[in-house]
Amino acid sequence: MTNFRVSLLFFLRSCLLETPSGRLKRRQAPFALSVFYRARRFLVRSSFSLRKGDMRNFKTSLRDKFSYPKRGIRSSALEIVVWDVQHGNAIYMKTPNGTNIMFDIGMRSHRNGWEFSPLKYLKYKWRVDRLHYLVISHPHADHMNDISNMFDLNLRPEVLTRPEYIDSAKIEKGNQYKYSEIIKQYLYLDRTYINPVPEWQDPSNPNNNGGVSIGHFRQTEKGTHNLNNYSIVSVIEYAKEKIVIPGDIESAGWEVLTGRRDFLSAIEGTTIFVASHHGRKAGFYSKIFDYFIPDVVIVSDGRYSDTSVTNRYGDYSQGVRVKRRNGNPTARYVLTTRKDKAIYIKINHFGKKITTI
Repeated sequence: MTNFRVSLLFFLRSCLLETPSGRLKRRQAPFALSVFYRARRFLVRSSFSLRKGDMRNFKTSLRDKFSYPKRGIRSSALEIVVWDVQHGNAIYMKTPNGTNIMFDIGMRSHRNGWEFSPLKYLKYKWRVDRLHYLVISHPHADHMNDISNMFDLNLRPEVLTRPEYIDSAKIEKGNQYKYSEIIKQYLYLDRTYINPVPEWQDPSNPNNNGGVSIGHFRQTEKGTHNLNNYSIVSVIEYAKEKIVIPGDIESAGWEVLTGRRDFLSAIEGTTIFVASHHGRKAGFYSKIFDYFIPDVVIVSDGRYSDTSVTNRYGDYSQGVRVKRRNGNPTARYVLTTRKDKAIYIKINHFGKKITTI
């Protein structure tokens, strides 16, 4: 029986180190080995036996018993990708406990018909099969034109946050007619997510996000003739780093929020600031920098416009070392998807590392 168990453990190690897409990546190996040792203790402590013919089912049964954590591979890092979706917004976040989060679901398209879908990339390249949480900052098509792929790929989020109680006629009027199908899908989504969020799924609880704190702020007092001012301003905090993602909120909305103590307390010490309204003049509010000076400002935008104020943001940031994928780190104050393409940020307890892809 002893020799049988030894042989069985070697077999177990080999089957745990295989995945549907091939070998585990290096960062996954420590977890796979911990599963292996758990299984070894299980075999030693139990009277384990296999009938003839059960060997072919052993691999599957062990994967069921010793499966990965519900939300994926655990690590100590928060990973963020600001996708290049031209004049739009799509930010992916993977928390230390493997929770998959999207802030807006924009998509990049070209005149020749070619499209880049961040959701397709996540599904087929990074094997993201579940979207735990989605934040749609406001119902403008450029922030959610990947919504059809979300349905097609079966990536409907478990939890959805969006500006609620906006009249559907106002949303339709605030978008061009050519985006009517996108708006129709958004309104369906809005009607679907009406039940209270269970405590174990609540994104406002850092314990559900591997220690990542996520807060949202919104206003409905000023400038609401424009959908931009309904934008949800998200504040994410982890390991002494703080990121602000403000959607397309404009000066009227900023003015209201900066009059609230809870908001000012939340944004204090912001280190990464995503420029509102794609770096356009309408979203620039210099008084916000009276309350923090970020290390870097990120602008999600397509081609340069005469209303862009990208350079002005550089006057309000401290600068940070940024590494290009095929180059040396350099000091940067403002990053733009127009110039830098996708921007990858990794945050752990040793600090942050920013790479342009």
